Amino acid sequence: MFLIDFFKQKGKNLADKNDIEKLTQIVEDVKSKFTNENEHLKAALSILVDKKNKSYTQEQQAIIAFYTEVNTWIWEKTKISIHEYGINDVDKLNQKIIEMNETHAKVNIYNGTMDLLISDTVLTQKGYDLIVEILKLHQFVEHKCTELKKALQGLNAYRPIVDKYNEKSELMKDYVYKNVKELEDSRSNIVKDFYPQRTEAFKLVLPKLHEFKNLAKSYLLK
Repeated sequence: MFLIDFFKQKGKNLADKNDIEKLTQIVEDVKSKFTNENEHLKAALSILVDKKNKSYTQEQQAIIAFYTEVNTWIWEKTKISIHEYGINDVDKLNQKIIEMNETHAKVNIYNGTMDLLISDTVLTQKGYDLIVEILKLHQFVEHKCTELKKALQGLNAYRPIVDKYNEKSELMKDYVYKNVKELEDSRSNIVKDFYPQRTEAFKLVLPKLHEFKNLAKSYLLK
């Protein structure tokens, strides 16, 4: 029986083999697009930090700290292989949300330090604009993670009932099947839509990141 077989998987991916292959290809395509840009950004940061062993001022250190944490927020904390989370991974998903919010808080602290120390209003405004755009990406990812968490919690709640599915009345069987099917469909749609929508939100972040980076480099190399 479908429902019993589903729960026997102990929270493994609900997609069939073809779906998994498609999702894997989407993930790999997204990773390949991000990797080159990420390496360029890390190299630029390394140059800024190491160039001529320069001793940076408090203002310059504030810029570097902000830029470093911003990249952690973009490239690590808002990146998630959402298709890998099953009904046994709710705690991991919740931890991912917590880490995103902690990084957002750190970025705001570093941004506040820049506002306090740096008189270049163009640079500080670019930093603010960058935060606003990343926050849109962050909120999208957090929203999808929260939706997925609710679906997984719902599926997990039905496990004891499904384990004794054959003992239930036909009315109860229909009720369980309907509710589990809705939760499965919800999870499937979240996963299906997540990667292309995240990619679109991410594309809007890059121009803001480049604008800030270019101004920051000029400030650091004065």
